[in-house]
Amino acid sequence: MFKNITEDNQTKYTIKESGKHIFYFENKSGEITFSIESEKAKVFIFGLYQGKEKNKFNLKTNQHHKYPNSESHLLIKTVLDNESQFDYEGKIRIERKAQKTQASLKNQNLIISDNAKVSTLPQLEILPNEVKCSHSATVSDLNKAQLYFLMSRGVSESDAKNLLIQGFIEEILKVKETKNC
Repeated sequence: MFKNITEDNQTKYTIKESGKHIFYFENKSGEITFSIESEKAKVFIFGLYQGKEKNKFNLKTNQHHKYPNSESHLLIKTVLDNESQFDYEGKIRIERKAQKTQASLKNQNLIISDNAKVSTLPQLEILPNEVKCSHSATVSDLNKAQLYFLMSRGVSESDAKNLLIQGFIEEILKVKETKNC
């Protein structure tokens, strides 16, 4: 099941069936909860943010596992230019009876302006002892060595930057295009 929730006003998605569930959104602010209430449910969550001018995005996500043997994997990527901002707080909560759960939360941010800002806070709240969980957050600017390499091959600086940005967000765009992961 693939669901683009970009335009949804819904704030809670309850997964009550096993199988693969894919959620995708762009530039969405607010709080979103994914409540996993089925064994063998595999939930994939992808978010893409592209900030220009003075765009400001606030996002809070919750991956809440209530049953054992389930998975959730969240990946949010941002590209921020000018004075745009992204404030993110993400939490994975695994209830005591949700043994053998696998969950990950990853937030990757690319800053292409000195005035753009990111605040990111990934969190884990794990009650059982037989789980595999991870969380990470990165904030980076464009890789100068990669930029230099492209420019030394005759690519203009503007085109080189665009190529690096496209490479960074390609993983998310492929999900949207193929509706698969």
